[in-house]
Amino acid sequence: MLAVLITGGALALNRLIVEDSSPYSNYSFLSEAILDMWSSLNLIPYFAAVIVGGHAGSDSTFFTIFILQWFLIGFFTPIIISSIFKPNEHISIFK
Repeated sequence: MLAVLITGGALALNRLIVEDSSPYSNYSFLSEAILDMWSSLNLIPYFAAVIVGGHAGSDSTFFTIFILQWFLIGFFTPIIISSIFKPNEHISIFK
């Protein structure tokens, strides 16, 4: 469930921060540092889109890998956190 929420949040943030059709695109409170930080977090989908789609990249490839990236982050984050705070228990994905 957390993986789906994180993926949805990442998609919403991408829409609000990066896209030109964002309702916040004309406001100056979104500094270049925020745009650069968000872009650096999503380098893997950008590179994969360029490799698969050619020079300009492919939007469908980008969003497929973007969703996969954030889903995996949301899936493995609770497992890693629970292993840090409960080191003596066996961690199983399928409890």
